[in-house]
Order: sequence, then C-alpha cells, then structure tokens
Amino acid sequence: MNKIYNSIYGLHIKQFIEMKMALGFKYATGTFILGKIDRLAEQRVEISLGITKEFAAKWSKKLIEESDSSQYCRISVLAQFSSYLIDLGIQSYIPKIPPYQQSTFIPYIYSPKEIDNILRACDELRLSVLNMKSCLFCMPALIRLLYCTGLRISEALAMKIEDINLEDNYLLVRDSKNGKERIIPISDSLSSVCKEYVRYRDQLPMGKTKFEYFFVELDGSKCGQGVRSWFKRCLKKAAIPDIGRGHGPRIHDLRYPNKNIIQTFSEKHELAVF
Repeated sequence: MNKIYNSIYGLHIKQFIEMKMALGFKYATGTFILGKIDRLAEQRVEISLGITKEFAAKWSKKLIEESDSSQYCRISVLAQFSSYLIDLGIQSYIPKIPPYQQSTFIPYIYSPKEIDNILRACDELRLSVLNMKSCLFCMPALIRLLYCTGLRISEALAMKIEDINLEDNYLLVRDSKNGKERIIPISDSLSSVCKEYVRYRDQLPMGKTKFEYFFVELDGSKCGQGVRSWFKRCLKKAAIPDIGRGHGPRIHDLRYPNKNIIQTFSEKHELAVF
C-alpha cells in the first residue's frame, strides 16, 4: 500500500486497511473513504488521537445531492475505524449509523425479441477507423457470456486467461463483489463461442505474447469502459430506447434474464459471429 496519510490517524488508518485486506476484503471503497477521513482530520488540524463527537458530526452530515446509501457507507466506515481505535485502547466516539435504506431499483428485463436484436446488432458492429484501444472485437463473446452466466461486467472483465477452462467448461470468478471465489459451469455451446473468440484473439498483433486477461482490446490490454459505449450502440441499433434516470437498459441488466426464455436463448444464440 503506497498511499500516504498525513493526519494524526495516518498510521492507524494504514494498519486498519492492512488488517481488512489480510482478512480477505478487497476494501477499495473503504480505503477511498478512509482517505477522505484522513484529509478531514488534516484540515481540522486534529492533534489528539480518538474520534470526537464533533468530528463525527461533521463527517456524518449529509452532503449535497448525496444518496442515503452513500451517507450510510461513509458513516459506517468511520464507525468501524473508531471501534478499531477503541480496541487499541484509544478512547473514541462511535457515530450512530442511520437506518439502511434498501434499494428499490428494478432491473430492466429484456424481452426475447430485444435479446435477438441486441445480439444481431452486436454481431454487425464494425470499426469505422482502426483503433488499437477498441474492445469491439470481444463484444459478441462477452455479451453472450454475461447473459448466459449472470456474471457482473466487472467480474467478466477481471477474468484472466487461467480463470477460464474451456476443456472442462467452467469459469473461476476471483474478483467478485463480496471478495469470494466461485466456480460457474458453462454449456458446450458457450464454450464453443469462447474458443472461437480465443482462436481469433490469438491472431492479434500481440498474439505472440501471453495475454493476461481473457477479454482484451486490440492492443492486448484489458478491456475497459469502452464496453459500455459499444453496448449503448447495440441498444441504439436494436431500437431499444433509454428509459433515463438510471433505469436502463444497462449492460448490467443482462444478469437478470427472463428465466422463461433462458433455454430458448441457449439453443438459438450462443454461437457468435466473428
């Protein structure tokens, strides 16, 4: 961990993060929030160890346009850190955590016709000019894998070469949201899609070197945010309008298929066009 913390809590923040990671947590969000706690303590020129009630009140105040869930997360991290200080024998105030508001978000459920149109649109996408940072090449296989396995887009893009076994037909998900590994079996037809993608991927200019990630851009680097941009083009080409206000349709919503059409989908659509 190379980040520098400058407040009086700096050393304890670093040790707290190291403890969390040693327990198996990725703790990216917590690390980010603790960095902000460190900056606030530095700005207030805190000189005594131990979270005070005044500091907690300042930190807990809801920010402009901040969601309830974001405020909850911020206060929760401070409360955990304060409890850690108490365990070290440092007197510290633990802020009251507000009630957690369950999300009422409803994912977009694609109809069979919309899935037909998305896959057709995806297979027909083309680059207008050569761009070695484009991830268009992997889109037909990636979209099918997301829909058939229920993976999060972040999980799929984080998979490395060794995480996908196309002989025994399973995926090993290491970089999951809850930090736990899991194995996901895949069908023979989806495995065929992935094998076809690999065959063409390995013919890229970077093909003579070992790829680290399974889904790559044309220059061999890990796919990034460009995936979402290409998916939006698929939606537009498939004549599926954006509902707006964050209600999709999103690429993430491919995780929530209509269970009544999964078998039909598998039989019709797992073979990609390259």
